[in-house]
Parts: sequence; C-alpha cells; structure tokens
Amino acid sequence: MDLIFNYLEIQNMLIDFYNLTGFRIALFDNNFQELLAYPNRLSSFCKLIRTNEELHNICKHSDYQSFCKCRKIGSMVNYQCHLGLTEIIIPIKLEHRIIGYLMTGQIYENNTKFDNWNMIYNYLKQYNLNLTQLENIYRDKEKLNTSKILSANNMINLMIYYLAQTDKIIVNENTLSYKIDKFILDNISNSIDVNMLCKKFNYQKTTFYKLTNEIYGISIMKHVAKLRIQMAKNLLSSTNLPISEVASLVGVDDYNYFSKIFKKEEQCTPREYRKNNISIQKI
Repeated sequence: MDLIFNYLEIQNMLIDFYNLTGFRIALFDNNFQELLAYPNRLSSFCKLIRTNEELHNICKHSDYQSFCKCRKIGSMVNYQCHLGLTEIIIPIKLEHRIIGYLMTGQIYENNTKFDNWNMIYNYLKQYNLNLTQLENIYRDKEKLNTSKILSANNMINLMIYYLAQTDKIIVNENTLSYKIDKFILDNISNSIDVNMLCKKFNYQKTTFYKLTNEIYGISIMKHVAKLRIQMAKNLLSSTNLPISEVASLVGVDDYNYFSKIFKKEEQCTPREYRKNNISIQKI
C-alpha cells in the first residue's frame, strides 16, 4: 500500500520524539518496509550485533513476526527481542484500515530476561563478536523503567492521531489495495465473496488470489474477515449498539457465529471486549 506523506514535517516529528525520549523511531509502510527513521542508523549495540549474519537474520525474523502480530491484532505490540531489548510497534489506521506503522525501540528496560550483562554474554559468546565493545556499550546505556516507556507509547499514539486527522499521511488511492479495501468497507454489511471481488476488479481467480496474498500476506477472504472484526471492534468500543446489531452491521447475521469468530480472532467475546474497553461512548 503506497503512502503519500509530508516528508519534512514527519521527519521533524521523529526528530522531536527522539530528542525527548532518546528512542529511535521509524515509519513503516503496510508491507513492513522502513520509509523514514531518526536516527537513520541503528543503535551502536544493534549495529554491532547485526554484523553477524546469523544474528542479523534472527533480528529480522523477530521484527517480522512482531509486525505480523501487530497487523493481526490491529493494535500496539510491545515485545522483547531475542536480546531482551524492548521494541514497540503501533499501527497507523485510516478508515479502519492499517496503512502503516510507527516503530520505536532498541530500549534497555529493567526487569527483562536480559537485564544484566552476564546473561547477554552467555547468549552471545558462541558468536564471533567483539564482546568487550558490546559490554562497554551495554553498561553505558541507561536502563529505563516501564513508566517512561508507557509515556513514549502515549506520545506515539498522539503523533498517529495528529497525522491521521491532518492528512499528513494518506494512502495513494490509485493502488489496488486501497481500491479493494474501500470496496470491502463500503459493502461490509453485505455478503462478500471472491467471485464478487474478481468481477469488480476484473481479475481471474488465480491471478487475484496471488496478487492479494502478496498485498495482505494472507488470503483475501481472511482479509475480509479481519476487516469485519476490526469494524466490529470499533463499533463495540465507540457505541452502545446491541451486539447482535453490531454483528449485522459488519455482515454477520448469525449472532452465535459472530461471537465464535470474534473470540477466535481476539481471544475474548464481543461482550468481554466491550466491557474491557475504556473508550466507549453512549450514542
């Protein structure tokens, strides 16, 4: 999904965030490709770790898995990499669709599985690395508590809200992914199948399956289901509509089936999701 954004303004926002927190921050597109970052380079610790090809691949895989999880659940993912550094990924959403991500991290946090050098040393000693240099970098870094990291999360959410509300970042409406998502969301309360989509966008089934799998990383019908659940989550958290009506509005007329697929995706029932969500507003 191609993004159009104000390069200078977003770059300045990333710089301000870094100056306040000391955390590297990067903008990624929907395909997990880095578009913009500050600082441009990785931290000294991570840069040295990634000089080892095996560790570099482990780092990339860890990030990829976390991006996939973020895309699946549609909300922030806070995780520790294989070396115990805290990483945070927050999705950027427009009209119920994830269009990109802000990621910050390479943060040394207290009370993690690698909160002392000896544990890191025991893990890294099998690799051909300059462990003395790594130790010096590690010991020079401040170990942060959870409250500062939560504050950084809040700042990123405010940045994302600002970007979305002021159109500083938008989707290229000429891309296939935008057109497909718009059609699905415009028809979310109706039955949608592959034949309908192929006819709408003038593709043979085989070609359409291949293209959409490359775009979304999952089958097109799984993507439709995820958009239904995302729309349902938005309605559950922002309205007092009966759950049966929410189900109908997102194209699932069977209440029991809706509850079943919602719980499978979110690990909680629609009722539990609404109860635990603090942003609900009466209408």
